[in-house]
Amino acid sequence: MRKVRVTAIEAGLDGEIELVAPDSSPWIGDGDAVLSGANPLGKIPTLITRDGEALMESSLICEYLASLAADARLPPPQGRERWRVRRLEALAQGALDAIMLRNVETLFRPEELRSEDYVARQNAKVNRTFDVIEAEVGRGDVPSTRDGGVDLGAITLGVTLAYLTQRFGDDSWRNNRPSLSQWQDEFMARASMRATVPPPLPPAHLDPRQK
Repeated sequence: MRKVRVTAIEAGLDGEIELVAPDSSPWIGDGDAVLSGANPLGKIPTLITRDGEALMESSLICEYLASLAADARLPPPQGRERWRVRRLEALAQGALDAIMLRNVETLFRPEELRSEDYVARQNAKVNRTFDVIEAEVGRGDVPSTRDGGVDLGAITLGVTLAYLTQRFGDDSWRNNRPSLSQWQDEFMARASMRATVPPPLPPAHLDPRQK
């Protein structure tokens, strides 16, 4: 959800979007009737486009928003830089997906049914990914967003790291990753991130499908 809101702000489209909270959690019963009517998957976020079509999943919604603001170059239109951005987006989204899977296993599955091996595999994916990105930030392959623009890769990475910190108080991703830590501090200073800080929620009440 935050990834979409940050993208909308960076694309200059946030004024067109009306935020509608579901009447009930997608996890309870049949979920919210309006949400399920627009999105048969019953997942948050769902965006109703200018043409009245429902789009689901954060990455698809962000790509649509980026297409409406081509001048923002949220993904560069072509060439090597485009694929650098999309690769970073895929890495960060993959790490976020692994975090979500880990959380479902540890927060929602009965303790007697949990798999420690499964949790360890998800943690390993996250740590390997952050190690790769740390090296790339250190080499300058991931530009700072402090003074320049931002792209879908940076947004996905920044939101993923912020999720760990703000939802779980988990800053362990900073350990031995000074370049990534500095990059994230600069990204968090952006107006789009300051405007989309989620309210604190106890981990037991997290909905892992809100991303």
